[in-house]
Amino acid sequence: KARAKPLSECFMQRQELATNTHSYIHHCGVENGGMTKCSAKLHDAPLTREAVRARVIAKMPAHRNLNDGGLIADVSEMFQSMKVRRQTFVLWTVNLLVVVVVSYAHDAFQLDFKLNGSEHDIVLTFLALLHAFRTNQAYDRWWEGRKLWGQITNSCRNAASNAAVWVRDGSRRRRIIMHMIVLPWAIKAAVRKKRITSLEMSRLISDSELYEYNKAVNIPMGIVDAIRSEMRAELQEQRQTLQASAADTLPPVHSISPNWDLILSNDIQALVDAEGACERIAFTPMPLTSLAQLRVFTLVWLFTYPFAISMEYSLSFTVPITATISYVLLALDDMVLRLSSPFGEGRHDLQLESICCSIEIVLMEILERAAGGDVKVN
Repeated sequence: KARAKPLSECFMQRQELATNTHSYIHHCGVENGGMTKCSAKLHDAPLTREAVRARVIAKMPAHRNLNDGGLIADVSEMFQSMKVRRQTFVLWTVNLLVVVVVSYAHDAFQLDFKLNGSEHDIVLTFLALLHAFRTNQAYDRWWEGRKLWGQITNSCRNAASNAAVWVRDGSRRRRIIMHMIVLPWAIKAAVRKKRITSLEMSRLISDSELYEYNKAVNIPMGIVDAIRSEMRAELQEQRQTLQASAADTLPPVHSISPNWDLILSNDIQALVDAEGACERIAFTPMPLTSLAQLRVFTLVWLFTYPFAISMEYSLSFTVPITATISYVLLALDDMVLRLSSPFGEGRHDLQLESICCSIEIVLMEILERAAGGDVKVN
């Protein structure tokens, strides 16, 4: 049994545990939140739900906002965020080799490639506009994903609050709110094409319940169906109570709202809509045709630009100019690929585990207020 603490205390404790975990892992030299022997200290801690949430957050890639530390820490964070994929780095290196060879051939042997840099500069302007348009599209996908998870957060809070007020049966109220707690974790797993893990559900639900959840093809919809089944049972029970009260077999009941099921259904519908929108973003890639054409044009420009610029500058100027331009173009393409898939597990993706933990903390507090005492956590 674990007692749900007030929201502020739980949130501060979770943040402190996560910060200490990341600091401890970073001190041991473990990158990307990896779990090695350095995490033995965490596993030796009492297995409470707060400790479980800290473990989940500890497995996430390190993520820190700027202005949270000093100048050196901010600069280090910026350079780490600018890391590119291996494929992008290889293309950049090959482009530099081409620049060096072409510039040396022109300077040493006076080769005339008969290309003018002004035409390439004009083409670069159009390429920059196309990359900017594509980057804006990718960021719109990333930001839409964040707004959808904000909608999931608000809908879970509203649904849990309404259930806590209008569901009279204590055990049924607890089951509904516990389903609401599991639902964001299920949506997170669904958009990543995974199943809910035992680590995420540890001390929250039993292994048999986790097995039943994971049997469904679409886990979130299985949970939604379970919530609606509980609502139907509660509604039938309340109607029987009202009928008995109307027959004067029971005292009059004045605390039952005739429309609570509609209000709760609207919250659940908002959750289903948000899940469907998240799946649309996760499972619908950006159009391959425009992506392929822009990449081909960019690569053709990058590998022909050295022939043009070597006619105007010497080797000492050609290499840094071309290196800077090629890195900007290739890094933009790399950034677009990362932003277009916001539900991954990298440092550039949405921190879904943190969002799920924050939803859980609030819903646990709602359940505690509704029960007026301890909250049983398996």
